[in-house]
Amino acid sequence: MKVKFIKATTCDISRVNQIYKASFPGKYQGQDFGSLIFSNDVSVTIAELPENGVSGIGFVIIRTIKNESEIIMLCVKPEHRREGLATLLMIDVIDKAITSGVKHIFLEVSEDNYKAKSMYKKLGFKNVGTRKNYYTSNNKRSDAIVKKLSLDEKETKLIYSKIKKKFIQICP
Repeated sequence: MKVKFIKATTCDISRVNQIYKASFPGKYQGQDFGSLIFSNDVSVTIAELPENGVSGIGFVIIRTIKNESEIIMLCVKPEHRREGLATLLMIDVIDKAITSGVKHIFLEVSEDNYKAKSMYKKLGFKNVGTRKNYYTSNNKRSDAIVKKLSLDEKETKLIYSKIKKKFIQICP
């Protein structure tokens, strides 16, 4: 499996919308990803499988201000989950953050999203806070766990290099 990452442009707004709609059925309400793609401090990366002719299987939206980045959203279409694509998107995010001098990456994840929490833990993210009753799903409220990855810590660098090496071998 060879994954290609592309920086989204205004031409990709409909693809981002389609990925979101497939990833969160019932929650799509015509989100305006176009305003994010146009923003100077935000970047959107789309994952593709060009060898299979698949043009949009996931995306990540990141806001960077000075030396901090925030992952606004990470989506992978349901039929492509459990293939390591979210981890590959995160490796791409971390690579770009390191290259651009980012020191910390923040994100929020639902306390009920066990698979995502496990992935973030493997990548070295640490819990730094909670937002009570932040998410709503099926009329049920759940807390958002605020996580942080400090890119200048020795432990983080070790964890990240091991994971990157493993995934580069699997998905060159």
